[in-house]
Amino acid sequence: MQSYSTVCLRIGYVNKQDHCTIPFANSMWFSHRDCANLIQLALDVTKDPIFEICYGVSANQYRWVDIGHSRAVLGFVPQDSHEKRQ
Repeated sequence: MQSYSTVCLRIGYVNKQDHCTIPFANSMWFSHRDCANLIQLALDVTKDPIFEICYGVSANQYRWVDIGHSRAVLGFVPQDSHEKRQ
């Protein structure tokens, strides 16, 4: 029997400008660098059978999404934050 791997990524607010342009989205902003890193980490863990659901947002001050599971399962540590980009 063949085993499959799936990592569902719940991606925060990503835009072409790579900075938050909508005030209410500050807490969900996700930088291009952090997003690419999360996707790479998710691809890396699919070498073995796995099913996970992980959130992805940058290290924003008012982030309300818990990325602890993404950190534990994928090793995701965001490098950017909305506040650092202002």
